[in-house]
Amino acid sequence: MYYLSNLVGKWKIKRNINSKIFLKGFLHIVKNKNNSLIYSEKFFSNKTGEENAYQNYLIKPYLKKAIFYFLEGPDKLKKFQIFHKNQINYSKYFCKKDRYEMKINIMDNNNFKIIYKIKGPKKSYIINSDYKRTIL
Repeated sequence: MYYLSNLVGKWKIKRNINSKIFLKGFLHIVKNKNNSLIYSEKFFSNKTGEENAYQNYLIKPYLKKAIFYFLEGPDKLKKFQIFHKNQINYSKYFCKKDRYEMKINIMDNNNFKIIYKIKGPKKSYIINSDYKRTIL
């Protein structure tokens, strides 16, 4: 099986940023005709219910690794992160003076976590996201 291909489906997300900001959202991962994965997550305001954040990636899964690409914006189709199966360390991406580290921890077919560490001259964040499979 291709690494990360078993994540296809719909997910609920609980995210916290620096243990101070808590968000809820949804992730939808679908397979396209090239056997790549489209990763689309959305978050909504607790007060208004309106969408207030989103992220989209293209994931190319291989037998022992998966490569995340930006799906839109000025860096469209630029590599963002590379994950190797059974990798313990964070994948790293550099944008000017900022460093983005990302780690995926798959617990089982219905639960996984992503941890981001973002560091730069004007930012320092740790973002923990818990994903639970759902049927919407």
